[in-house]
Amino acid sequence: MLLNYNGQLIQQKDFADFNNRSFRYGDGLFESIRIINGELLFFHDHIQRLFSGMNVLKISIPEHWDANYLYYIICELMASNQITDSGRIRIQVWRDGGGRYSPGSNLPAFLIEVQALEESHYQWPSEGLTVDTANSVRKSYDQLANIKTCSSLTYVMASIEAADRNLDETIIENAYGKIADTCTGNLFIIINGKVITPSLRDAPVAGVFRYNLMEMMRQEKIICSEESISLAEVLAADEVFITNATRGIRPVASIRDKTFQSRMTKQLFDRFNRSLSATD
Repeated sequence: MLLNYNGQLIQQKDFADFNNRSFRYGDGLFESIRIINGELLFFHDHIQRLFSGMNVLKISIPEHWDANYLYYIICELMASNQITDSGRIRIQVWRDGGGRYSPGSNLPAFLIEVQALEESHYQWPSEGLTVDTANSVRKSYDQLANIKTCSSLTYVMASIEAADRNLDETIIENAYGKIADTCTGNLFIIINGKVITPSLRDAPVAGVFRYNLMEMMRQEKIICSEESISLAEVLAADEVFITNATRGIRPVASIRDKTFQSRMTKQLFDRFNRSLSATD
């Protein structure tokens, strides 16, 4: 498997930059981009989020790092690994140079990986998810809350807790007891036909799929909003689902002893897939 490390194609086995600040301090961020029918889904939204996150982290953006440059080297990497249909791209950017907590430089380094996937489109799962709230972690709201940093221990611990409790997912609350997101994506609830997702003020990651799903719903006149959501409101919902860029929409079957239907969720899933087909 070939990787792209700072603009050069290398073999995976040859990557050994153990002094990088992402490895030492989690000083960086990443993007996961889904490939469908050979296309980089929501590519410009992902790059905009990457650059916005780099600005937050005060990592310099070189002049040649525009969307065209990144698109070219990603396509080159896909071709070199013979991935032409479905897959997943991961872009990881970190602050290059030495230093300890105080960095010696704000210049970036990056690594791009590509992985083939079997599914050519988002797939509706055969079963809904079994979910509960995470007890081990909560999210604070600060300037890092909405970006995908390499400091992912909140999501790692929430995922470990899910596995320990035989759950598919855990819901992560913020420090004030409002819903932030889940260990793998953004949470949505449906109440009386209205679709609601936590406000960015409540510390979820600003998901690219989340954004594009909300845009589709607004265009199709489906009532949707971003609001503060409590666990009680989640449990009172008619339907609950989770989204991310790699897996799309996944319905929640149960939270504790509450079960949920997924009729409207499936309709949203079908509409979203159709909207992707229309842009192929």
